[in-house]
Amino acid sequence: MTKSNIEGISNQGQKKFHWPVWFPYPSSWLKALVLGLFIRVIVFVFTHTGEFGMRIANFTNSPELFIIFAILAILSPIFVITFTHHLFHIIVSKFIPSIQAPEIGKPKGLIPGIVSIWEGLSWLVICLSTLISCLLLVIIFPISNFNFYQPVELYTKFPETFTLIFTGIWIINVALLYQIDFLFKK
Repeated sequence: MTKSNIEGISNQGQKKFHWPVWFPYPSSWLKALVLGLFIRVIVFVFTHTGEFGMRIANFTNSPELFIIFAILAILSPIFVITFTHHLFHIIVSKFIPSIQAPEIGKPKGLIPGIVSIWEGLSWLVICLSTLISCLLLVIIFPISNFNFYQPVELYTKFPETFTLIFTGIWIINVALLYQIDFLFKK
């Protein structure tokens, strides 16, 4: 058997899966779903950082402290996502090293690497996807009394449908943004 015959035989078992570039790859969908599940933790940290800063600023009567804590509240989800990603990969590299992504390497210590920091910037993906989803919802549901300060139950008869559509649009937006990120990296 020649070398080309052996390569031909080994390549027969490997079928290439052709995925359209414009449609998010499964990894983009997975990242979107994980981010959707993790968003409750992010909102908790964001909210409590803001409330804590507001209380301290009121107690000290200092608008400077309010501004500092407002900036920290906005940046806090980036730190939470970065350190969660880093700790997750420390655990994965320790217990299941075979599934560890090669670009991450072997994470050590408590200081996150550049890949974890990049994943921490997915807070921007959350914000951008939420803004796009709100825009699309306002276009899809032209509600004259649309109010972001009131619960959705007060101005629509179908709050579950409204929430389901918003979540679906949000997940699709996040997957598309991660697909764009993947294409830029490639």
